Amino acid sequence: MLDKNEIAHKLNEYFKEFDPYNYRDSVSTKLDEEEVLLELENCLTDVSEVEEFKKQLKLYKEENPDKDEMTELDKLIKTLDEYLEKNKITILNVEPYKEPTEKEIINDLKAMQREVDGLIEIVDIDPNISIVCNEEGKIMNLPFNRLIENDIIAGSFFVVSFDEEGNAKSLNKEEIEKYKEKFDKRNIAEMENKIAAISLGIGGNKLC
Repeated sequence: MLDKNEIAHKLNEYFKEFDPYNYRDSVSTKLDEEEVLLELENCLTDVSEVEEFKKQLKLYKEENPDKDEMTELDKLIKTLDEYLEKNKITILNVEPYKEPTEKEIINDLKAMQREVDGLIEIVDIDPNISIVCNEEGKIMNLPFNRLIENDIIAGSFFVVSFDEEGNAKSLNKEEIEKYKEKFDKRNIAEMENKIAAISLGIGGNKLC
């Protein structure tokens, strides 16, 4: 199985020669070779970007069925499929004052940081279940989101499962439904009551 860096190199080499949807043309005027590779690696941390690569490569194949490079193109599409199968996980995304939503992300630090808009902090909430939130959410004055135990989480976070070795893995359907209910509108109401109590000086915690 190729890693992210190796796949980025393969994409780059392919786009150098054929560039089916002018990816390199759109970035080459701004980036040098190393920066193009870093940009491609960054794209590989986003499920939607990987799916877009696949979509455009398949479209190019359909439009050019007699091209000599089709065998290599098939290999590249298969590589992206395998990459997603190995690295994609299902999380429950929780944004301030919004209903929790099921989402697929790449199991990668950059992808997790993107979800919370900054450095990540992992907080265990149940056996093998954690939330991943912004470590500096309150310092950055991010909007209050949900109440967890006796603390208020600021900024977006997501719920994810971890195995015994500490590796993130997908939530199953039962877990998704459980935490959708846990972080529904009732939790928002409880959080607002907590904020009001703290503001009146009768709560146990400060807001920052």
